[in-house]
Amino acid sequence: MKVMFYAPHSAIWVFAFPEALVAEALMQEGNEIVYIGCRRQFRSYCVAMSAYGLKFDSPEASKEKVCQICERNKALLRKGFGLKGSDVADELTADDDRQIENILQNASPENYLDLDVSGIKVGRLALYEFLLNHKKNDLTIGEHEWKEFRGALKNSIASALASLKIIEREKPDRLITYNSFYAVNHVACKAAEKYSVPHYLLHAGATMANRMETLSLTKGYSYNYITRSSLWQLYRNFPCTKSQLSKVTDHILTLFKARSVFVYSRPASGEHADLRARFGISATQKVLVATMSSHDERFASVTIGTMPDDPGVVFPTQVDWIKALVAYVTIRPELFLIIRVHPREFPNKRESVVSAYAAQLQSQLTNLPANVRVNWPSDNISLYDLASIVDVFLNSRSTTGLEMAWLGLPVVVYSPDQLYSYPPDLSYTANSQDEYFQKIEKALGNGWDIEFSRMAYRWGVFQFCHDTVNISESYTSREERASGILAIVFDKMRRKLAPEHLKRQDIRRRTPELKSKSLLNHFLETGKNTLVEAIDVDDVEKSSLAEETEALRCELGRIYSALYQTERNPLPSSLQQHILNFINSKGADK
Repeated sequence: MKVMFYAPHSAIWVFAFPEALVAEALMQEGNEIVYIGCRRQFRSYCVAMSAYGLKFDSPEASKEKVCQICERNKALLRKGFGLKGSDVADELTADDDRQIENILQNASPENYLDLDVSGIKVGRLALYEFLLNHKKNDLTIGEHEWKEFRGALKNSIASALASLKIIEREKPDRLITYNSFYAVNHVACKAAEKYSVPHYLLHAGATMANRMETLSLTKGYSYNYITRSSLWQLYRNFPCTKSQLSKVTDHILTLFKARSVFVYSRPASGEHADLRARFGISATQKVLVATMSSHDERFASVTIGTMPDDPGVVFPTQVDWIKALVAYVTIRPELFLIIRVHPREFPNKRESVVSAYAAQLQSQLTNLPANVRVNWPSDNISLYDLASIVDVFLNSRSTTGLEMAWLGLPVVVYSPDQLYSYPPDLSYTANSQDEYFQKIEKALGNGWDIEFSRMAYRWGVFQFCHDTVNISESYTSREERASGILAIVFDKMRRKLAPEHLKRQDIRRRTPELKSKSLLNHFLETGKNTLVEAIDVDDVEKSSLAEETEALRCELGRIYSALYQTERNPLPSSLQQHILNFINSKGADK
């Protein structure tokens, strides 16, 4: 096979180095690799500049520094891995430059969605990072925003013209790019589609414990797991080993620490005894928590066509859902509803922008009944502390539903399964409003159940162990921020004084061959949709139900120690009491 890597963001080493490892592994399996860089073509503003904390209006000198890093990294990778290929800038002629300028001159906030290059909707695809950076929930581009979007549009047009030329000339059998949602990468994928070339999305793994040491590779844009549903129905019946379950717990404990920029909750503090008093919840009331999802992320993905819209959802919008829940508990004084607004809607450790959706929520979530409270991000309450006082979680579309299922808590959802990144059978799922409230009643009646935790753990194993490749033998990067003053200072000095040394060290220290190179090659050769499909199910390590249950006790024991370091007197029917009972229930299994 000839495999083309579209890799214009070499400045982001945690993208570029793992990507090069995959390219080398495929080369060692006898494939020809075409490695495409940028060479300053996207110098007005790009994903790499955003990763370095720059804005569109940052000084040109600051942008140039990122371009220099990008060029140096690309040179290191090409030399260190023997990667050959051209750059986007090399492909564009004076005629192409004139075509780009002509399209831009005729572009406007009124017609940009209709702009295309050879059938590639460059105007629409250029929106992705722009929508996320501004946390927009509509497609109106204001006068003050047009210059920035025009820069993104220019990049998309250039990417389209260059990609079409490269693919026509090189005739690759496969195209791989790191995160196909990024505008210029997405355009390259659309160019591949025009020549019937399958394209693949490469990304860091889903486990936060060692995210950069694992890789996900999927055909097309698949971030959801609907294409794996039949395999999940098989794997969900396989009891897991202790080592497998331990990887899921490692992920959960990393979430509790909340050091990564990709974890929006506050860290678990272990201080949950006073939360009921803080919200004004009586001792007899049962607690529902409705966890909202980040609106702009889904809006951006739907806009560029990488996620489906909301066909057949029970509630057309999250606001409709919240209104229905408020009406439901208004006449149920024995219940208390906490509405948890997603932290991404407001400034956080990853973004400094308030979303357009946040203003809508602030106007809607007013004049609430006495048994309804809003948990705003400014309250600084950890989701994982909140879990200790909750009876049932009501999830919109966030991964919170999976996180609560890991703890054994009942979760009720209302959307079709394709809107989630985990299977619907981990939750109570409804297909109508009447059924939705019936499922809430059922969840309240049934309460905590270790089987929720068991199935959620099995899904975690399916995702973290069977549907990723481990590259830790060649890369041991950690995303968690250093903690402690000395560690932070040392980390900053090391990165500032010896950035090239560390990168050369990564290249020099890598193993001669990735253990997963044959799997990667087989996956691409066979045209499977996901990595797990390329694995022989008979080779998967399995356990017995009794062994899995005992291992679950150990893993929930680790969770218990993290959540309840100081509290030794759990309240009756609390999460703490349920987990403690299970840990101590050896010999009383079903």
